[in-house]
Amino acid sequence: MFRQRSAMVGHMELLVNRQGLRLDLTDKALSIVMRKPDWQVTMLNHKTKSYFQSTLVGWQPAASMNAVLVRPDDPSGLTVQNCSPDKLDEIPVLVYQMRGVNNRGKKDKFSRIQIKSGTIWVLDDSNLPAQVGEKLNHFIGAPPLHGLTVRFVILNNKGQRKEEVRLIATESKVVNDSILKVPQGYTKAAKQADIFKDNCTSDVLDGLFHE
Repeated sequence: MFRQRSAMVGHMELLVNRQGLRLDLTDKALSIVMRKPDWQVTMLNHKTKSYFQSTLVGWQPAASMNAVLVRPDDPSGLTVQNCSPDKLDEIPVLVYQMRGVNNRGKKDKFSRIQIKSGTIWVLDDSNLPAQVGEKLNHFIGAPPLHGLTVRFVILNNKGQRKEEVRLIATESKVVNDSILKVPQGYTKAAKQADIFKDNCTSDVLDGLFHE
């Protein structure tokens, strides 16, 4: 299990095993579950005890689609320069060196905070279909690479370094298969947008990207 913090969605716990994966957004009481054989996507809202399901192909990672609209330092435009195998806490990863837009010399604020370069560590796991990594990375605001993001560091044109995804800790954990299933008593939502709503506020999605 990976304990992480994303600049986009807050604290996360990512569990990966041979049967599938589960991403818990611990600050928001939301979870995303994918499991073999078809890697169907299940989104859970633990406040409202509701869930939404979609095929992997049809799933639209709404979080990052909304975030891109308000982010001048959007990392989706980064391009891969090279990739090399490595280990992070003894876990096999692939390290990608990424390049963005070099606006050195430009003085406007927008150009200076755009991303110049980035380094991203993704899980090297052949058990996971490429699209699983692409979709989840898109959801948490990381480049849509094939592997699951473990750590992600960027450098902007002002020379400022920022951890977009920080790895807090790793842990080997034996879990019951039920963690990849819909809990009893949860009701099915008609559409994905309903998962981001709760009974106390009109929309928790508004708070998904703000502390």
